Amino acid sequence: MNPKQILSVAAALGLAAHAAAQIPAPSLPYTRTFDLLVADTTNDVVHRLSDFNQDGDYNDPGEVLLFYSGAGLSNPTGIACAPDGTAYVVDSSTDIVLALRDINYDGDCNSPGEAVVFFDSANNASGVMLGAAFGIAADQMGRVWVLTANQSSPIQGVDGIVKLEDLNGDGDANDLGEAVYFLQVPGSGGSLGFSNPSEFAIGFDGAFYLADAGSSVTKGIYRAFDADSSGLIDTSDPNEWSLWWVPPYVGTSPAWWGFAFDFSGHLYVANHGGGASVVKEIWRALDVDASGVIDAGEQQLAYAQPVAASATWWDMLRVDDGSFLLGNGSADNITRLRDLDFDGNFNGPGEAAVVFDKNLAGVPTLDIRAMAVYRAPMLEMSPSTIVIGGSTNFVVRAVKPFDITVTGASLGLIPPISLPPYGTLEIDPLSLIIFGTGLADAAGYFVSPLNFNNDPSLIGSYGCTALSGDFYRLFLSNGDLLTVTP
Repeated sequence: MNPKQILSVAAALGLAAHAAAQIPAPSLPYTRTFDLLVADTTNDVVHRLSDFNQDGDYNDPGEVLLFYSGAGLSNPTGIACAPDGTAYVVDSSTDIVLALRDINYDGDCNSPGEAVVFFDSANNASGVMLGAAFGIAADQMGRVWVLTANQSSPIQGVDGIVKLEDLNGDGDANDLGEAVYFLQVPGSGGSLGFSNPSEFAIGFDGAFYLADAGSSVTKGIYRAFDADSSGLIDTSDPNEWSLWWVPPYVGTSPAWWGFAFDFSGHLYVANHGGGASVVKEIWRALDVDASGVIDAGEQQLAYAQPVAASATWWDMLRVDDGSFLLGNGSADNITRLRDLDFDGNFNGPGEAAVVFDKNLAGVPTLDIRAMAVYRAPMLEMSPSTIVIGGSTNFVVRAVKPFDITVTGASLGLIPPISLPPYGTLEIDPLSLIIFGTGLADAAGYFVSPLNFNNDPSLIGSYGCTALSGDFYRLFLSNGDLLTVTP
């Protein structure tokens, strides 16, 4: 996109913002609305859910896009988005990890070259096998972590965690040394079902928390932490491998799948086991006394299904405002959970609401197995306070590298205004001035300088924002405050 086109986008945004400011702001259910990527195990595809009209759900026409429908997927069980905007999808039947990159910025990854095999159990120089992978995560360093369960797969492996890292920059992790068994559950290499890891998550402490409901292990949540930074988990060391929590469950076969941490460090664990006659529950826990285990007083019931019924809670996802999305693969819906009364649970009136229903969205089948946030841009003023005559920088972390980016400022921040389809506007639109336009760099950042004249009339506070995205989807960033002092 050339500068003239970018300015046209900015002008259109300004006009839309002016119009939006003339009507009462709706009660927005999201602070900022992200798009969701959803792995579908019935159709073996990935969908993109976009709340274009900002009404808080994904049920309106055009809000479900086929993000990937090509070859390679037979039973996609996990999906994660890396900081560079790459979506990684793991498949438990083909034992591969696909890397999806929207090269032509049309909103999907169905064009040539946009889907590559990032890792292949059958063809990698490290000799590492996934063996029925059930979860995937991508960290801030671009490393990919896969939880494997050694069952129902053409290729057998170990129960544990595999680390994948593209060390030579060729776009995959199939070269020697790029795949390692980071964790091997003790005794799991022999018999099928000895242990049965189902879900995992990376905590704020850098440790991995994984559920195991195998036949020959203590069923519960285990903690794996590389205390000596060796690059491997020593399961003989209790500082690196331990039983952390046994959440309450009914019957003998818990189905712990949905894992998510809140901003205060509580781990939420969704259990859909027990059959249709059991009320499904989500428990949360925090190791308050740092003892290394969760005591009875450190756990709390976070959510109980209103009635006993079938539910398959495959995934749970925290979004930016602290609420959670709960994916149900049997009902083909997504429920949003938010703690409105701040009592630590989602059982109060209005705290659980369905934000996607395949029937309302007009989608014949969407078997929700895993979800990931396709993140929106973030803005930071650096520095956020300057003296008159000084300068600052708009620092935008775009959705992905080379995204269109526009920065602007106004006379101040205002209560959020819904501005479909861009998101939420948090600055005064009547005095909006565009300062920078361009493309994010290869790392996904756009830096736009702003210089102030030595004019006392400019002293005050200014609301700043950014617009960033691609031809398919432009997002508004958060609003940020810049203060100019004498």
